[in-house]
This record gives sequence, C-alpha cells and structure tokens, in this order.
Amino acid sequence: MSKKPLPTPIKESRPMFKLSSTLSDITAEREGEWVDIAEAPGFRVKVRSVNYGPYRLALESLNQRLARQKATPEIREVEYGKLYAKHLLVGWDGAEEPYSDEAAIDLLSNLAARDLRAWVFSAALGVGTPKAEQVQAAAGN
Repeated sequence: MSKKPLPTPIKESRPMFKLSSTLSDITAEREGEWVDIAEAPGFRVKVRSVNYGPYRLALESLNQRLARQKATPEIREVEYGKLYAKHLLVGWDGAEEPYSDEAAIDLLSNLAARDLRAWVFSAALGVGTPKAEQVQAAAGN
C-alpha cells in the first residue's frame, strides 16, 4: 500500500490583520482629542482618555475615599463630575459659555448635569482607541 502525497494547499491572497493598527494613540490619550456629541449637534468636547495615568490614579483614590465614607449615589455623581473636569475634559466648543476650568468644574459637579457627565465620559472612552486595519497579504503567504 503506497502513500499518496497530500495535495498542495492552495495559497490564496486574503486579507490579513495589521498588528500595528492595534496600538493606542498615547499622545491623544494624554493631550485629548475633539469628539462631536451626537446628542447635541454642533457641540463637541476635547477630552483625554480614561487611560490617562493621572485620571486613573485619581479615580482609584476617589473610589477608596467614597467607599470609606459610604457616599450616596448623588455624592458620587458630584465627585465624579469634579474628577472628569480636572482630568478628562480639556475643552468644549459650540456652547454659549466659553470653556474654562472653573466653568467645567461648576457644571460637571452639578447633580443635574448627568447628561453632560455621561457625554464626557463616553467620549473619553474612545480617545486614543486604535482603528483596526487589514492589509492585503502578498501572494504565497
């Protein structure tokens, strides 16, 4: 009984994943980037990433303090607003009031500013996020 040779696999040209496209934009994470707010046409915020080092350290410290204090949800919202204003929000455009650090703290620490806090945080989640790409594989790979 003789062995038949295995058929040679057909090498097709197919899309390949570009590994370098998985790298985060560290500069954008630190310095921020402009993000349009879909819920408020014409309004945009410049935010740093939730991966921004000083934000992450401050968040950890804040969470520990709030846990020790057994803070209510309302107090947590106000404190997170201050944290976002200090570490995530860098600017805004398209609002009647010009951006300033003081205006950001006043507004984001207002309990009624839930939507704005959510927009800032949501925008910060996407800052510096890699955009996965594919490349066409060379024939024979």
